[in-house]
Amino acid sequence: MARKMRSLSSETWYSLRERQEQERIDLVLDLSKAGYTQTEAAEILKVQRTTLHEFIKRKNIPWPNKQQRHYNE
Repeated sequence: MARKMRSLSSETWYSLRERQEQERIDLVLDLSKAGYTQTEAAEILKVQRTTLHEFIKRKNIPWPNKQQRHYNE
């Protein structure tokens, strides 16, 4: 007897991947708007800074340039 495949949700594989990608973009965009540096954001996301930087470039996510703070002792 053939078993009928049941769908766990009406979301297709393509739409699931698309939604996950948009969630990643939104998360990175939120970190950008919150004023984090890319290094800080990479630490929060537990990814390499270069991986985050490439993702930002590939998705054209705006990231304000922030001057590094240097303190004279």
